[in-house]
Amino acid sequence: MESVRHFGFRSYIGVPIHSNTGAVIGSLCCLRMEPCEWDADSIETLTKLAEAVDGILLARAASLEQEATNKKLKKLLESRSSFTAHLSHEIRTPLTGLVGSIRLLNSMNLEGKPGELVQVLNRSSTNLLNIVNDTLDFAKLDAGHFKIHEEPCDLGELAREVVDSHRIVAEEKGLRVEVQDRLGGELFIADRRALGSILQNLFGNAVKFTHQGSASLSLSVNHIGAVEIEVTDTGIGISEEAHGTIFDEFQQASARIARKYGGTGLGMAIVKKLVEALEGEIHLKSEINKGSTFTVTLPLEQATKETQKTEARRQ
Repeated sequence: MESVRHFGFRSYIGVPIHSNTGAVIGSLCCLRMEPCEWDADSIETLTKLAEAVDGILLARAASLEQEATNKKLKKLLESRSSFTAHLSHEIRTPLTGLVGSIRLLNSMNLEGKPGELVQVLNRSSTNLLNIVNDTLDFAKLDAGHFKIHEEPCDLGELAREVVDSHRIVAEEKGLRVEVQDRLGGELFIADRRALGSILQNLFGNAVKFTHQGSASLSLSVNHIGAVEIEVTDTGIGISEEAHGTIFDEFQQASARIARKYGGTGLGMAIVKKLVEALEGEIHLKSEINKGSTFTVTLPLEQATKETQKTEARRQ
């Protein structure tokens, strides 16, 4: 080797360095100016150093590969969310018209077989519309298209509207439903649509999974000035093992419950994402056959008279 002759090296030891595919791409070596016998310790030390370099190269290659995979996955998820949102929107538009027409037919109180068929259509179309709405809401949240729109909001009024929308179903099951409003009529700066979705999902589940007893929705301000929303029921409860996954998308408390009660498994995931978008927290306390309590804590600012006047002028 020209370099050996040029610099006068007389002794060499080298260990190969490999790429992530195992191909030799170089060597880690030691050279001396005088002849010598390399002992076993020197050989072992150099071998370990070369193995360490191999490990670093392998880790770096894996990191770069993971980075590329993550970029592809992110792009795929964005495409999926965009497609799901678009498809759900396209389905919802004609479906809303169908549901409205079927409800109009149902209100005619048709008798006999036609009346029975219309009732089946009414229930099925309403369930289908709920599934499409859940999918569309989740797709928007997942794609980051959800925008917070803050305005003075009467949470007590909103809570009563939500509870009233489930009152007929609750009364059919013999359930007692109530709103405990401790906010004293105060308005808070919040996204009414997001809060409505949170309350609808939580209270709707409370009625859905309760067969006797009650379901209640309470509003209050805690010791640090945050708004606390509690939805409590005396229903079937949630097992402790399911507490960690109940807010995951497409998850329900168990396969048996999914078969019996249906649904998309997106309701709690939507609630979780909305609560986080509002910079709040949600906690669950529940036991099997002893009911559940969901507590949502939101750092909402109380609306001043000036804020209310400004909002009134905009409207």
